[in-house]
Amino acid sequence: MLTISGGQFVFSDKVKTNQALTIDKGKITSLDENEKADQKISLDETDMVFPGFIDLHVHGGGGHDVMEDTEESLKSIGKHLASAGVTGWQATTYSAPVVDMA
Repeated sequence: MLTISGGQFVFSDKVKTNQALTIDKGKITSLDENEKADQKISLDETDMVFPGFIDLHVHGGGGHDVMEDTEESLKSIGKHLASAGVTGWQATTYSAPVVDMA
């Protein structure tokens, strides 16, 4: 388990401090004031933790386009978006013949 504590945790309606975010096997298991893990990351009071962003209209990124339709291009787009905090995304085609969009 990993605990990230300190800093500022940003929510849609407020910012909380004195929190500890616990992650177990890649999933958030708690957000409270108790540190529960062996591995710890301590943030400075000015550090901010945001939820992952979801982009609902993605044509491409990282030098690739979703219309390339290859595993390599989609992975590259995903890595590029993740580097900016995007944790989920919807591939979007552009205007093209139906056979190309399929």
